Amino acid sequence: MGKLKRSKRTEGPQSAPLVAILIVVFAILTGLAIKFMLLPNESPFPGTVDRSEFFGYEAYVDSRIHFVRAGDWDMGNTIRENDAVMWVEVEPENVAVGDIIYYDNPLNPGEALAHRVVAIENSGFKTKGDSSSILDTYTVLPEHLKGMVIGVVYQRP
Repeated sequence: MGKLKRSKRTEGPQSAPLVAILIVVFAILTGLAIKFMLLPNESPFPGTVDRSEFFGYEAYVDSRIHFVRAGDWDMGNTIRENDAVMWVEVEPENVAVGDIIYYDNPLNPGEALAHRVVAIENSGFKTKGDSSSILDTYTVLPEHLKGMVIGVVYQRP
């Protein structure tokens, strides 16, 4: 009977391409894992932002829409405390009587609120909370205007 020849296995240059490919694949998979697990959520839809943390469920919203939690703004059932208020930036000339605007409070710097526009004057807007019987004592100047309220997501009781 003849002897079987054993082939010699070499660990040299022949295995180098395989190792290089494995390293590249590992690097790509590691990068994807970091992107999807460790970095903040990015929206998979162009022009939107992930607002999941705001609502408590997966939600992607147009990036031009801003959200704020309502304070006690004297808006009655229109906007209640802790409701999610959606607003967009607008130019002052696009605001009309009856609109609800979101603005920096001229009497309390650092505080923003939303009230309904009841009159437009040369210098700015006269506003009033829906549950108030009197006008606000100030005029909202164009530089105080942050935007216009376009919707409210009511907080569950």
